Formats: sequence, C-alpha cells, structure tokens
Amino acid sequence: MCSATDYKVKSIGGMCILIQMWAWERCTTLAPKRTPPVIENKPLGHRWLRRGNQHIGNDDLRVFRRKLDLMKRHEFVWEPYTPTVMAALPQICVVGSVVWFAVVPLICFHVVEWHQPDRVLRQYGLQQPIPGCPSQPQNLHGITLKGKQDENWFHLLAPIISQWNNAAQFRVDVYPRQQGLLGFNSDYMVWYRRKTKMFVDPNNANTAALVFICFSMFNF
Repeated sequence: MCSATDYKVKSIGGMCILIQMWAWERCTTLAPKRTPPVIENKPLGHRWLRRGNQHIGNDDLRVFRRKLDLMKRHEFVWEPYTPTVMAALPQICVVGSVVWFAVVPLICFHVVEWHQPDRVLRQYGLQQPIPGCPSQPQNLHGITLKGKQDENWFHLLAPIISQWNNAAQFRVDVYPRQQGLLGFNSDYMVWYRRKTKMFVDPNNANTAALVFICFSMFNF
C-alpha cells in the first residue's frame, strides 16, 4: 500500500477492502445510503456484507474526488466505534487492544511497517499535537526475500521484535481529550495546511471557494 503514494504508480495492492470500510465508517458522504446495524459477536466489517445495502452507483473517480474535496467538517466521524459498538464485538477483535495506542512495528516475516497512532490521535478522541517524522528505517523497508534463503530473521529483526514485545512501554494515550472541533488557527491546523494539499483534484478548488463565500455571506 505504501507505494500507492508514489505518483508514478498506477495501481495499488494490499487489503483495499479495509480502506473502503474505514472510509464508510467515517465519511458519511462516501458510505452506502443505509448504514446497517452492528451484529452482535461478529466483526464490524461483516455488517457491510448484508444484502440490501444501497451502495453508491457511480464509480467515476472524479465523483469521489469531488465528494472528498467538498466534504464538510461535520460529515467526518472521528470516533465511529462507540462503547456500544465495541461491546458487541467478539473477543478476538479486541484481544490486541494494548497495541492500539502503541507506536510499534508490525512484523510479517521480512516485512516491517510501523503502526503510528501518535499521528492520528483524533481517531481516539485525543488532542493531536504536531507529529514528528514518521518511523520507517530504510534499511528495513526495502528488505526482500531474494537471496536470503539462509537468513535468520529472528536475529536480523531482534531489536524490532523486542519493541513489539514491549508494546505497553510505547503507548501514546497520555494526551488530553479533544473537546469540540479543532480550531482553524490551532497550531496543528496551521502546520497541517502548510504540509498538505488542500484538494485531491485542483479543479474543485474554485467550487469550494465559491461555497465558502456563499456560506459566509449567508451567515453574515
């Protein structure tokens, strides 16, 4: 999935269905028109498999880019997993909850990717500080299995495995709760606007500006 951020890449691989479900849970304008109820003792994603869900019929990429660019603040759900939802999940879905708040490496044989909840604390209802640089040592990210038939991965990744085994020491749930909406001129938002692209499709910038002007005039 990480290579999908390269503009030269024309396709992506990985568990794309997880990204789709993540978007449906949080972006009300992208989700099917009818959100099915949580099914007790089933993984949360299972409810989207039910028949009768009215999915968005238009698969035009430009339509989805426009929906993202024109999304309003109240149309994004930061914390979709309420206590009621969590209580209905099977134990297997919450058994690893100690890792949810931990900055640790996720290891699958030779592949190492960092889990960094410190960069998305709003999803846990916490205040989001300006994050540091992402953790991804290049000497690990580019490792392949080619020519490594006799490699001892336990020894090669020993420091990484140690950090995983001590996940409780790397938790970041010490920040205070976020009360209300994050201020437009907060330190984080000023930093964010300086670092990000404000629009997925530049052609939507004019429309967004016009909507903002009309909204401001109406509320004046």
